[in-house]
Amino acid sequence: MTRTSSVVLFAPEDYASTTRRVFAALVDFVLLILVLTAIGSVLQLKYVPPDVIRMPRSAEKQRLINKHMKPAQMPAVGGWVLFCIAYHTAARRFPFGTAGYLVAGLRIVDPSGSSPPWRVLIRRFALAVPFVGFFGISYLKCRQNPRRQAFHDQWCGTWVVRRAARPQGPAKLAYQTKLLGPFLTTYVEVEPLDESEQAAVEANTPP
Repeated sequence: MTRTSSVVLFAPEDYASTTRRVFAALVDFVLLILVLTAIGSVLQLKYVPPDVIRMPRSAEKQRLINKHMKPAQMPAVGGWVLFCIAYHTAARRFPFGTAGYLVAGLRIVDPSGSSPPWRVLIRRFALAVPFVGFFGISYLKCRQNPRRQAFHDQWCGTWVVRRAARPQGPAKLAYQTKLLGPFLTTYVEVEPLDESEQAAVEANTPP
């Protein structure tokens, strides 16, 4: 089934390569780990007595640190997880995206070439966590896809393109239903218009 309505297609070279996407993910991962480390350092200064901090490195020192830090560990980790979710969703609604996407010169778009809505970004993050964070297989799909969509992109109807990329022209939205074991999945893709569809678009375009 296909649909044509404010759908655009980018040039093949504008879709982000797997290497660039992995690089952006690594930058974001390192940044979030640094944030977690900074939170731990601040809480350690707050909850751990100075005499324990000044102790020589030893198993006993670590035991005392863990003892004093225990009340703050769960709230700190929970807050960090919420920060990660906000970072990977809210930041992508802004022009520069996450730090990784800024450094790699990338942005996420929906079928219309605009920033995806909140609900799509949240769903995309939820799907990316297991396939990227745990299995690391989502990006392998990029090499096999003509527009380099990862698994979580296909399920959410998103594409990663170069920051300076501009739409090449109108396209049509295609829904591809596939069966993966017992799971029925519907992937979203964009396809070029055929000659009749292109003619209809040109006929409706003001001179």
